[in-house]
Amino acid sequence: MLPTLRKRFDRLEQQRVALLRGLAAVDQAGLEFRPADGGWSSLDVVEHLVLAEELMVGALRKDKAATLSRWARWRADATLRVVFLVFALRRRLRAPTAAILPSGQSPTLAALTARWGEA
Repeated sequence: MLPTLRKRFDRLEQQRVALLRGLAAVDQAGLEFRPADGGWSSLDVVEHLVLAEELMVGALRKDKAATLSRWARWRADATLRVVFLVFALRRRLRAPTAAILPSGQSPTLAALTARWGEA
């Protein structure tokens, strides 16, 4: 792995571990709590992140034999910058595909942690 990618990956992995460690201290009722405005519970957010990563890894596996063209690398970098901007602005957006929406069935944190680790 390229050193710049390794650095980004390691930082994301540290954040993932810290998030899961923090949520492990919350009881099940707290993890399943949904705000009155129809927002997602903590488990919904984690499930969304797991689904997004599973989808992304699946797409990469399909295309693993191909190398990224300069255009594809530019597009991926631009998309990442937009995602960071959205987070910085703290704006809500619609999910680009229903495949990454949480099921609403509140899987356990342990199950989601295992799936995320596999992805």
